[in-house]
Amino acid sequence: MKRAVIYYSLTGNTMKTAELVAERCGADLIRIDMVKPMPEGFKKQIMYGGMLATFGKKPEITGIPDNITAYDDIILGTPVWASTFAPALRTLFTKKDIGDKVSAVFTLSGSGDNTKCLKKLSKFCPNIKNSVSLSDENNGKPQDNKGLLEDFIKKISY
Repeated sequence: MKRAVIYYSLTGNTMKTAELVAERCGADLIRIDMVKPMPEGFKKQIMYGGMLATFGKKPEITGIPDNITAYDDIILGTPVWASTFAPALRTLFTKKDIGDKVSAVFTLSGSGDNTKCLKKLSKFCPNIKNSVSLSDENNGKPQDNKGLLEDFIKKISY
């Protein structure tokens, strides 16, 4: 079975988690990025990213391998912006028919809650069986992440 961890990361938090999950699960690692860079400065990034997420925008993206549909199982990683997933992933789902292959999701947010995000993701990815909501390293309770992530990795490892 061919497996991938596909993720978007702005600040590097989601990237660190994606690298760990891919390594521990023996999965390929695929980073999706926006062609147009985010503005400089955290406040501007929050405003711009929040606007893209809130209005369901689909920015141009890069990083999609030609063979992405060859994966049998996909683990998805995303920051939570405005209670939803990163807009770059929305673009990915509209460009490539991979939503049915997503079986697990990890999210990182300032609040540590992914309930609304998962609900929105499930419209694109109806087969999510496992998920974990982690706190951003600069907010919430990142000290809880290690145990939550270990439990998540155990559930998705085979």
